[in-house]
Amino acid sequence: MRQLKLLFLLLFGMPFLGFAQTFDSKQVGVELDNDLYASLKNDRYYTNGITLFYAYLNQKQSSTLLKKTTEFRLGQYIYTPRTRLANAIKDNDRPFAGYLFGEVNQTFFMANHAVYQGTVQIGFVGPNSYAEEMQNGLHDAFSLRHVQGWQNQIKNTFALQTQFRFSQKLFPKVTTPNFDVHFQGQATLGTVQTGLNSGFFARIGLKNLQPIAHSNFYSGGVLGTSKTEELYFFIHPSLQYQAYDATVQGGFFGTQSPVELDLIRWRWHTAVGIKYRYNHFNCQYTFFYRSKEVNHPVNIPYYYGAIGLTYSFR
Repeated sequence: MRQLKLLFLLLFGMPFLGFAQTFDSKQVGVELDNDLYASLKNDRYYTNGITLFYAYLNQKQSSTLLKKTTEFRLGQYIYTPRTRLANAIKDNDRPFAGYLFGEVNQTFFMANHAVYQGTVQIGFVGPNSYAEEMQNGLHDAFSLRHVQGWQNQIKNTFALQTQFRFSQKLFPKVTTPNFDVHFQGQATLGTVQTGLNSGFFARIGLKNLQPIAHSNFYSGGVLGTSKTEELYFFIHPSLQYQAYDATVQGGFFGTQSPVELDLIRWRWHTAVGIKYRYNHFNCQYTFFYRSKEVNHPVNIPYYYGAIGLTYSFR
């Protein structure tokens, strides 16, 4: 009789035990950026972005490496001047430009609360990004007027970008269930952008703030338990040194663009938002502020909003 009970547990109990301990190892999602998500009146500079991504967990782990993820992204960014009627060169206080890219990145979540991320992007800046066609299509869909002046956009430039990002929790031995602060530094090198960025981000938990390795801040929800709820606000101020930006200055190679402007090297960035995760689903909203980026008498600081939706699965 005892043997029959043991056999019953093995046959019917193990599946339920496995179900109770399931983990998500893959993730798909979309990120949508638009200045209309922050204001119904402002439509300028970084005007629209869309990114689709897929991430999965790598099996390699150790006593110092909690987990490693690989992510693939396909995205498009669109930039325009502040006015919709920019046929004249003098009305372009920021060049028209588009950036279409594919990306692969790997993120390493360490046991000491550090995060390392390396990224490579390949794509195009210029007409080959299809930014004009995308913007016109969006405006047609919502019965909006077309923006005039795309003939002045940055010429085609091949994009090869690399980026390295590092973050470290401050006071890692201090346990605070509803609050933490992290330093973050970033270096970017490539034919589209080259620069440095450094700052801090703080998370204020409203419900079940997760350690950074298991939080959705860096898509760390991959290999999180499938039954998790997390809700927190965050703020992320940073200082950027921008050495080069092809969407403003034109490409390294090829024909000079009709509008090429000088950068303001030092810029201030701030991101404030809220992120929520319930089981397999993640959603977020972020408000971005960017200080003046172009040395032009009419150019001003700007802001935009971002919405993100992801789904995690086994």
